Amino acid sequence: MTSTERLPLDRDALRLRYTERLPALTDSLAVITGRLEQIVVETGVRAQIRARVKSFDSLLAKVQRDPKRYAGPDADPLAGPTDILGVRIVCPFLEDVDTVLTAARRAFQVLEVDFKGDDRPLSEFGYESTHLLVCFAADIETEAVAEVQIRTQLQDAWAEVEHELIYKVAASPIQGSLRRKLAALSASLSLADSIFQEIREYQRGLQRDAHRRQLALFERIAAPVELAPVSTEVSADLRELRTFESTRPKPRRDAYTGLLVDTLTDHAEGRLHEAVEGYTQLLTFELPEHLTAVIRAHRGGAYVLLGAADLALRDFTAAIEHDPGNSRPLVQRGLVHRSRGGLDRALLDFDEAVRRSPLAAEAHHCRALALADLGRTEEALAACETALRLEPDFEPARTLLTSWIG
Repeated sequence: MTSTERLPLDRDALRLRYTERLPALTDSLAVITGRLEQIVVETGVRAQIRARVKSFDSLLAKVQRDPKRYAGPDADPLAGPTDILGVRIVCPFLEDVDTVLTAARRAFQVLEVDFKGDDRPLSEFGYESTHLLVCFAADIETEAVAEVQIRTQLQDAWAEVEHELIYKVAASPIQGSLRRKLAALSASLSLADSIFQEIREYQRGLQRDAHRRQLALFERIAAPVELAPVSTEVSADLRELRTFESTRPKPRRDAYTGLLVDTLTDHAEGRLHEAVEGYTQLLTFELPEHLTAVIRAHRGGAYVLLGAADLALRDFTAAIEHDPGNSRPLVQRGLVHRSRGGLDRALLDFDEAVRRSPLAAEAHHCRALALADLGRTEEALAACETALRLEPDFEPARTLLTSWIG
């Protein structure tokens, strides 16, 4: 028998076997999909998961394309193909693909990993995806194999288009200028994935910088009550700033971005008077409520470092009013109350911050400070431990807990 000859294939018998096995296949797919959903949630990746049992028509077409392999006398068309059970996990970013792949390898027996497209010459375009064959217990007595595809959203978009334009019309391959255009499109999508990943890493760096500034502020204003309280005296130049909003002419809107960058730089580098002036000027713009709250809170932080506690309290209170869902101004206002000896008022603010943002480690940490000041030691320890469970690397909470328990 030559390779082009077809082995006899009983279509009706195959359909009957497929129909009989379909309920068990569906149950097996539900098991693996549920496990994968759990894994993805644990990684923190915001992925979409789609699953399917291969349709009878698709199975028949696959068997007919390779009858010697799937339809021989000893072959089982329902056991041979490894993609009868298929799950696709679509991730936002390239690094998410690696994260999910690593988690899947820990959770399943992985029979094979195939990085589709890695071996393709640079001059060619085509499908990119990470495929795994995983073996899992479908029930107590049997095991099943499933194909798991992990890809980015852009890789998934390309795969769908490629399937319609190329895979389904393999008998009429695309040539010439259209092929070059598809190659350019594929390269553009791959480049976009890389750029999105770079942007994400850049944003992560900015968040780390903001976190460091926040820790520096905590170190300055979260000191024990017995230390010298923040001064309520206001220097002459700060008193002048109280009327700044009404006397300074409003700047042009196109100056906003530059002013914001300059002001944040002044604040980060310790030029606090210049930062206060910059924040005050920014407040002359017509901004959304939540942005007004952010600027008020930043200016309040600068006032704290300048020793202007009353002005800081005013700004933190305004920030709370402008953005009631944001817990951070409550934490900041509570810290100022605490530094002035207003422990009950501080605890009220920290309690409310925890209620609004129960996953915010800083709110639990500051609540621990106030509880300790009030002599409620057991509650303070519990609050500090909660902060560290939420954010194990939150150094102020770790330092505080170490000082208590040695």
